Amino acid sequence: MVAVRKQSGSPCSVPTELEQVLSAKDLAIYREVVDALWNRYCGSRKKKQGSFDSLMGNVNRLTLYLRKPFWDWQTRDLDTWFGHLGRIEKLAISTQRIAQSNIACFLDFACEADNAGDIERRTGMRPKQVCTPEIRIPHRHEREGKRARRSFTDDHLDLFFDAIWQGIQEARAFNGKDQYSRERDQAMLYLCYALGLRREEDCSLTIRSFEPNPERPEFGDYGIWHIFGKGNKYRVVHAIDVRIRDVMEWYLSEVRPAFISIKTSNVDALFLSERGNPVSDDQLERGFRRAVEEAGLLEYGYTLHCLRHTYVSNATPIIGMDAVQAQVGHTFRATTEGYYHSDPKSIANQLNAGIDRTMKQTTHKKKD
Repeated sequence: MVAVRKQSGSPCSVPTELEQVLSAKDLAIYREVVDALWNRYCGSRKKKQGSFDSLMGNVNRLTLYLRKPFWDWQTRDLDTWFGHLGRIEKLAISTQRIAQSNIACFLDFACEADNAGDIERRTGMRPKQVCTPEIRIPHRHEREGKRARRSFTDDHLDLFFDAIWQGIQEARAFNGKDQYSRERDQAMLYLCYALGLRREEDCSLTIRSFEPNPERPEFGDYGIWHIFGKGNKYRVVHAIDVRIRDVMEWYLSEVRPAFISIKTSNVDALFLSERGNPVSDDQLERGFRRAVEEAGLLEYGYTLHCLRHTYVSNATPIIGMDAVQAQVGHTFRATTEGYYHSDPKSIANQLNAGIDRTMKQTTHKKKD
């Protein structure tokens, strides 16, 4: 692939090489469209900069390959480039699909009425959605190319949290600088599991995100949690693991104060970084990967989202699928069902318990 360099000082991925293939007027329009897309993609939709850079990387490469602006692209142009990716660059099918999807996404934005009208008025040409399904590689099935997520087995979940605690103990023993960050990560990862939270939800918690459940005083101040999830959708999550009280009381009294300082930018954030800012998704991810590695579980392919799957798998037998669906904020029951994974050991235990109950009932009937 053509190597492209980001323009310094700009959040948007516009390579300086485009100056060689686009006129100054066309390049200015191109940059305006990229800026507008960035504002939507990383602003209102809160996507990560890396995801946007990946999308624009493919758009920039196609522009350099065709040597003309996107409003002059034709279907045959894209067909030629897609063939080049497969035959010449020999990219994997999944990588080619990503490139095609990125181009289609960019053109969808450029072809919106306001954007297309402005471009037509300034250039005399109206951009078209030329990345049609006919020239794109179809998926053989809906989830092709996606790694199947799984829940932690009971044994692996114990190993995971034991490794976190062991790391904390060692940091304390040697006065490690990472002691408090490890303790914070323990609380954060526990909430991902105990409440079935997404990483973004966990990182955005505040000191006002929880309150007592009047019907369950054993949970203390942490029986009900107010969560803002995808698309800023609000839901209420009821704690079902009574250990949450001990974890949160410990974290708030002994750990969180270590992160509060005059530099703290958001004193309401429940989880703070060493610099006093709310913990980012990437920081939480690093804490998770460290725990997985120290637990010796790397080979199993666990991701942070697997803790959410584990919550669904463990909570469903306790409170039922409908309640779990509400707890995790799924619109469709089928989505929640896809998160449910049975541990073979748990299935065996349930079967044996059911057989024992049946045998006891049969024995009582015989005696009667």
